[in-house]
Amino acid sequence: MCIRDSHLSPIRGLKFIVCLEDGVSKGAGFDAAGTDCANRQGLDYSIIKFCATNTEGNLLEHKMAQQTNALNPPHRYVPWVVVNGQHNVKDESEILSNLLEYACKHSTVQIPECLNAMIQAEKKKFLSK
Repeated sequence: MCIRDSHLSPIRGLKFIVCLEDGVSKGAGFDAAGTDCANRQGLDYSIIKFCATNTEGNLLEHKMAQQTNALNPPHRYVPWVVVNGQHNVKDESEILSNLLEYACKHSTVQIPECLNAMIQAEKKKFLSK
């Protein structure tokens, strides 16, 4: 929640979170992965950790819990993906399959990573022929 509330670009925040989850899943300690991932995004991990382990992080987590409890229809499993305030199984499936692709297809602003992803996808199609 501290990353989400930090006013970073959503892509930088997402990159930090994906990196953190990947590092931890590969056996890195949480702080080691957090420091590495923060450095990769030009962030100060000590600020993120301070938020996450103190009152601010607790309040942000509580706020998210309230938003989760207020969902209509109520969530029935995790993750329960919500786009523009609505849960949709099709969107959820696409997002869980490839978040970047979904963001690129549906974003109203240009995302630099989308161009790179499109180039890589085209290259892969070309090379597979």
